[in-house]
Parts: sequence; structure tokens; C-alpha cells
Amino acid sequence: MGSLIGDIASAHRWLPFRNDSGETIYAWTVCASAGSITIDGKVGLRLTKPTADWRPFYPVSGPFDVEAGGEGLCTLDIGKPILIGSTNSALDTPGRIFGVAPGSFSMSINGQGFRSCGVRTPEGFLLAYQYAYHLLAVKGHGAIYNTRNVATGVQVSALSYGWGSDGKTAGSSSDDHFAVCYDSGLGGAGPLSATWFGGEAKG
Repeated sequence: MGSLIGDIASAHRWLPFRNDSGETIYAWTVCASAGSITIDGKVGLRLTKPTADWRPFYPVSGPFDVEAGGEGLCTLDIGKPILIGSTNSALDTPGRIFGVAPGSFSMSINGQGFRSCGVRTPEGFLLAYQYAYHLLAVKGHGAIYNTRNVATGVQVSALSYGWGSDGKTAGSSSDDHFAVCYDSGLGGAGPLSATWFGGEAKG
């Protein structure tokens, strides 16, 4: 188990980041991106605490603590084993799905996006992986509901959102965009079906 941290670190692709959270980002912390920044000529990320805003994936910091305003490395890789610096024992059950706790660097069983492998290193880091979300995007003014996995017919965990012609807010214009995402950790990977109500829908 002693070499696990090195094995995990070498298996991921790493991006530079600047800690814009106002406090220390400890090793193997799940963060949120607040935008891009250039660090030593390379494109990097500005990392902060996760919020209640939904995100399709989260950057995870590397094996070293980074003080506020400091720079470090993070990974956006999904589907690969990663270590999570959480002491929440509720995450120790193999297969447990969990995610961020908005407004903090803590992890919660009420969240989604990560699945526990049920293994901890001697240092207390949890072995887990971040799983992918599947997306269906349509154009038109209306709403999406009855989202199901085509293969199983099972209604899946889904979230819909929309934005208007300004690219930011959901309005009443005919060019509103709506997208549905569902996590493969709960609904199972495969084609997505949904019912579209109102307007013209284009995939």
C-alpha cells in the first residue's frame, strides 16, 4: 500500500492551478474551477471551494498541500483511481456514491460524481474514482422530462438546465438551449431518452 500514492500520481495527467479559495487546499482535495489562468506559460486553473452549482466534473488537487494564493497541480481525469482526502467514514463502503458538500472542501454521501473503492491508504486517503456524466443537448423553447435509460427503461438520476440567447440565463426566447445529464454511476451507461415538451427540439 505504501507505493499506492506514487502509482496514483503517475497514472494521471496534471494541470497547474492557483489556489484562489482563500485557505489551504490540502493534498487530494476535490475543488471547483473558477476559470483559467496562465502559469509559467501553461494554461492552468483557478481553484476554489465547490458551490451548489452543478458541474459535470471536479478537479482534484495533487499529493501536496497548497497554501492560499500558492500554485500546485490538479487532475481532471475521470474513470481512473484517485485518492480523496476526506475523513468521512461514511464513504468507506465499497461502491458508495458521494460528492461535494457545497461551500466546503468536505465530501458528502448526499452528493454524486464519485464512487468509493472502500480502501484507505495508511495516511488515511480514500481510494475512489470520478465517474462520467452522459449528456443529451437539445435546442428549442420547452422542457425535458421523463428521462430514461434506453436499454433498461429505468428512469435515471437527471438534471436539466437551460440558457437563453445571452448564453447565461434561461429565458423565453425561441433559441433557449436545454441539456439533460445523467450519471452513469446510478443510471447505467447507454443511450438516453427523454420527452420534450414545447418548441422544436434538435439534438
